[in-house]
Amino acid sequence: MLSIFSRQFENGISPKCKTLLVSLALTSLALTSCSNIILKPKDPELINLETFAKSVTTHLFELNPATYPDFQKSLEKEIAPNVLSQLKKQGICANSKEQIQQNIKAMDVSRKRCLIRIESTGFPSQATAQGLIPIEVQGTCVKSLNDLSTASKFDVLYLVGRQLGTKSFHPMIASVEIKKI
Repeated sequence: MLSIFSRQFENGISPKCKTLLVSLALTSLALTSCSNIILKPKDPELINLETFAKSVTTHLFELNPATYPDFQKSLEKEIAPNVLSQLKKQGICANSKEQIQQNIKAMDVSRKRCLIRIESTGFPSQATAQGLIPIEVQGTCVKSLNDLSTASKFDVLYLVGRQLGTKSFHPMIASVEIKKI
């Protein structure tokens, strides 16, 4: 885990990093270990995790009035509650059904959109001691199909664990680090 956040530790721990570390520690208690997953290239389990991470990224960042309410609801099942709470405080996710409706109205008025294009996914390091698997997703938010110059890059690092109380493997995001390129 320290290697993942080494940049923040070089110059002291930022308040954002402290919040993220507290969220990670609390979430680690809520998630069971994934240490029984052996990382192999082209492993179906890893492909499923990559697909899951791509889906969560789309749900987090895509701004489309037609899909926005469903995507916001999906995040409740995909992201640990304490991490989702932090994302709501940061304004990345909607706080309530009313805010979802307000955001849709704002999208309609401003014609603001963000269509997600995933360019790469990967596993930047081995699983943590708690069995959380790091997955990095990079891509572009295309704001206008007619003008690609308005596109912006993103880079997100997730730590993924397993939901408690499930017999089969159901992934859940235990940590989110949003990097901008």
